Amino acid sequence: MVKPSEPFWEEVTERGKPALHIDAFKLLKFLGKNGFCKRYVDDLQSILLRITNNTVEETTPEKAADFAHKYIESLPNQITANFQQYDLIKKCFSPNFPYFTEKQLKKFLPTELTFHRDDKDRAFFYYENGVIEITKDGRVLRQYPEIKGTIWKRWILNRKFIIPTNQNEPGDFEKFIKLVCSEDEKRVKALMTAIGYLIHKYKNPALTKAIILVDEKISDIPEGRSGKSLLAKALGKFRNLTTIDGKDFDFDSRFAFQDVSYDTELICFDDVKRNFDFERLFHKITDGLEVERKGEHRFKIAREDSAKFIITTNFMIMGEGGSSEGRRAEYELYPHFSREYTPKEEFGRLFFDEWNTEEWARFDAFMLDCVQVFLSCGLLTADPVNIARRKIIQATCQEFLSWADSFFLDKNGNLNALVWHSRKALFESFLSSSEDHRHEEERGKFKRNTFVRWMKTYCIQSKIKIEEESRWVSGESVVTRGFLFSGTLVHRKGA
Repeated sequence: MVKPSEPFWEEVTERGKPALHIDAFKLLKFLGKNGFCKRYVDDLQSILLRITNNTVEETTPEKAADFAHKYIESLPNQITANFQQYDLIKKCFSPNFPYFTEKQLKKFLPTELTFHRDDKDRAFFYYENGVIEITKDGRVLRQYPEIKGTIWKRWILNRKFIIPTNQNEPGDFEKFIKLVCSEDEKRVKALMTAIGYLIHKYKNPALTKAIILVDEKISDIPEGRSGKSLLAKALGKFRNLTTIDGKDFDFDSRFAFQDVSYDTELICFDDVKRNFDFERLFHKITDGLEVERKGEHRFKIAREDSAKFIITTNFMIMGEGGSSEGRRAEYELYPHFSREYTPKEEFGRLFFDEWNTEEWARFDAFMLDCVQVFLSCGLLTADPVNIARRKIIQATCQEFLSWADSFFLDKNGNLNALVWHSRKALFESFLSSSEDHRHEEERGKFKRNTFVRWMKTYCIQSKIKIEEESRWVSGESVVTRGFLFSGTLVHRKGA
C-alpha cells in the first residue's frame, strides 16, 4: 500500500508557457516514506533497501522506478491544470532526467537498522502467522509485535506454523533421516544436532565448523545419490540457502560468492570435486565473507551476520592438523538410497513438492526438534564407519591400504605389536606385494618419499603414532632411518 505524501511534481511557467517540474528532493521524500532507504555496510559502501512492516529487503533503482510508476498510474488522469498522468510518466522516466539512478537514490540519509537475531540459547523461525522461539526447554509461538528488531524479508517462511494432528507420527523427512543413519540411534541424534547447528543462526566463536556430508559406502567409483543434496535442500526450506555448484567452483574467481547476499543464512557447496581446497575456506568459516558481484563493489559480511557452511561430496575432504579438524564435522550417510532406489520409491511421493499441509507440519516439528536437541547437547558426531578408510584410499590407493592392513593388523583385525621398522624394509615389503608399484619404482615413477607420505597418512587417519627415528642396524655401515609406531587403530579392516 502506497503511503501518500505531498506531490513531488508541480506545474510552473517557463518562458511564458506551462511546464511540468519534478522536485527531486520531494521524490526522495516520497520514496523514503514508502520504505526506500540506504544503509552503510562498512565505512565506504552503502546498499539500497526497502523496509515494509519491519521487514527489509535489498532493492534496486529499477524497483524504485517501478514503484513510482505504479503510483503515478494510480493517480487521477488530470494531475494539474494543464498536465495529465502520462505527462508525469514521461517526465519522470525521461533519459534526460536521471531521477532513478543509484547515484541519485543514494542521496537518502542513511538508516540504522537493528536486526532481530538468534542468540546463544535461543533460535527464532519466522512464519506467516508468527515467530517460533526455541530454547533447550521448549518452544513458543510469538506474534510479530512482540519481536524487537528488523528481519530480512527472505527469512520469512512461506507457510504457517501448524502443530501436526498426530504428534507421535513421524513424517517423511524424519523417516528419511533414520534411514540414512542406518536406523542407528546415536547416528540419528548426531545428525539431528548437525541440522540444528546449521539452522541455529547464532555464530558461536568457539564453534565454527562446516558440516560435511559424505557417503558411507566405499566404492572405486563414487556414485552419490545417497540423500546428501536432498538433506541440504531441506535446510533451504528453513533458512535462506545459497547453493554453489561444487564441481565448477573456483576459489580464485573474483565472483566466486556473487550469489551470496546479506540475507543469506546458509551456503551449500554441492557435490564438490576430489581436490576441493578446504583450507581456503577456513577464514570464511571463522571471520566472515567477502563478496564481489560483476559490475559492483566488493563488500564484506561480518562474522556475526555471515552464513554457515554445508558441503556435500562423493569424495573425502582432505586436510590434517588441528586447524582442519577444528573447522569441520563429518557425517556419513548410509547407502539406503541410490540411483536405482530413490526417496520417491520409498515414500511414494516427491519431497516438498507433493507434501500436503500435514506433512509440512511434521517436517517443521522434526526440524524444530533438531534445534532443541542441538541447544541441549551441542554439536555431536557419531563414531566413524568408513571415513578414515576412504581418506586413506583417496590419498593413496587400494593396494597400499590392503598392504598396510596386513602389516599393522592380525587376522582378527587387531593391531600387531608396534615396533621400529626401517624405511627401506617397509618400502621393499610394499613393493613385494604390488607388482604394478614395483614396475613404477623401477621406472622412477614411484618414489620412496611418496611411500613415506602414504605411511604417514595411514597412521594419522588410523590414530597410530608415527615417529621418525634412526638406529644402527646390524650389517649396515651407516645409521638407518626408520619409524617407531605406537597407538590404537580407529578404523576396521574390511569395513
